[in-house]
This record gives sequence, structure tokens and C-alpha cells, in this order.
Amino acid sequence: MTKKGKAIAKIDKAISGINEQLNRAQLAETDPVYRNQLVNLKSILVVMREEITFPKKNDESSNYRLGRIITDSWSFTDPLAAIILDAEHSFIEALKET
Repeated sequence: MTKKGKAIAKIDKAISGINEQLNRAQLAETDPVYRNQLVNLKSILVVMREEITFPKKNDESSNYRLGRIITDSWSFTDPLAAIILDAEHSFIEALKET
């Protein structure tokens, strides 16, 4: 599989993980900040997926810094954090290939 294909697969896995968390009924009631972060991260991942699928025509590099959001406020043991960070890393590697 190409770097682009791996990045898309990992981004899709991260989006799926976020959707699972968002579908948990108690999430909205217990932690609205975490829920808002999930919604924002999902939006960014969707844009990243589109950027891999349809590369920009200019040389502008994308830097979404999902890692900064996660390391600033998430638990280091959160398995979804690792999935999202892996997706971001694969995205960066795939951009180098294009």
C-alpha cells in the first residue's frame, strides 16, 4: 500500500473512532469540552483526507497540529489519541510523497 493509501486508511480509522465516541450518549452530558474537541478533530481529519485525495495545486504545506491539541488536554493513555496521532503522522508522510 502506498503512503497515500495508508494515510487515508488511518484517517478513516481515526474518524471512525471519533464517531464511536460521539455516539456515546453520556459524553454530551459529562464532558462537553471533550465532545467539542472531538467534533473539531473530526472536521480537521475530513479536510486532511480530502487534501490527500485531491492534493493542492500550490506548494503550501498543511500543518494541522492535532498532536498539540491532544497532548495539551488528553490523557496519555487514551487509545483514540494514539489513533489520531498515527493518522496525522501518516498524513504528513503521504504529503512528502506527492
